[in-house]
Amino acid sequence: MKKRYKVADLEVKYGEMDGYSAEARAGELLLGVGIPVEQHYGPMSEVAPGWKLRVLLAQALFADPDILLLDEPTNNLDIDTIRWLEQVLNERDSTMIIISHDRHFLNMVCTHMADLDYGELRVYPGNYDEYMTAATQARERLLADNAKKKAQIAELQSFVSRFSANASKSRQATSRARQIDKIKLEEVKASSRQNPFIRFEQDKKLFRNALEVEGLTKGFDNGPLFKNLNLLLEVGEKLAVLGTNGVGKSTLLKTLVGDLQPDSGTVKWSENARIGYYAQDHEYEFENDLTVFEWMSQWKQEGDDEQAVRSISVVCCSARTTSKAS
Repeated sequence: MKKRYKVADLEVKYGEMDGYSAEARAGELLLGVGIPVEQHYGPMSEVAPGWKLRVLLAQALFADPDILLLDEPTNNLDIDTIRWLEQVLNERDSTMIIISHDRHFLNMVCTHMADLDYGELRVYPGNYDEYMTAATQARERLLADNAKKKAQIAELQSFVSRFSANASKSRQATSRARQIDKIKLEEVKASSRQNPFIRFEQDKKLFRNALEVEGLTKGFDNGPLFKNLNLLLEVGEKLAVLGTNGVGKSTLLKTLVGDLQPDSGTVKWSENARIGYYAQDHEYEFENDLTVFEWMSQWKQEGDDEQAVRSISVVCCSARTTSKAS
């Protein structure tokens, strides 16, 4: 027999399920991930591809599950949205399993770290920095213990070698040989992670100013993204460009390197400067009929041998494989 509900009972259940606040919570989450109000009631087809992932993140948070699994949730998020996500996750009591390459995010959110390496999973209490300290200390303890054991084995082996043929001390030599058999060295595996070392050598010394920008303006049909920009960057300085997605950061870099022509203003690099550029979207640069080694060789400097190019190629392939695996 089907159970019948009165309207009042349904209203109670609807309230218990947070039905009355659901729309407001959904809107708050969508705003939090950067989806503007005017798109909240529009079709998903009108949401830009990169922003669809933000809608899916809001959906996962909206469900407020007891256990939440997040696979690289900070990908394609700007700094402000990442800080917002940290706050949201810290306010929740859910059990969470998070995959992320953002160490600052892990430090702010996680209470435990699980290190997966060589097919073994080791869990450490604490955030990322605490895990790194604990893992390093644990490895150093193992190495120190093994060093002591090796010294002990060497001492015992020396005694055995000296007195095994001595009738008066043969029993002692046999006893020490048994002690050697009981000493077990702990296996200390090298990490499967590769830590590349790249050295940047300067052909010619640059003078004081690496970059001078005066009155730089660039925009498109909707108006300028930046206007009358003035910038002086001295040699050795490292400048981070901050801003929300779509504000014009990539356009600024493209304008600085000459991929885009400014509407007005000038860009002047140091006379001896060689400019390297890593774009956000660079699929167009790859020629599919070239191997990684052949592609890297196009930028080989005078004096670079084959091994120098191959070392960088190995790093690139390892990073690509790791990205696919995760």
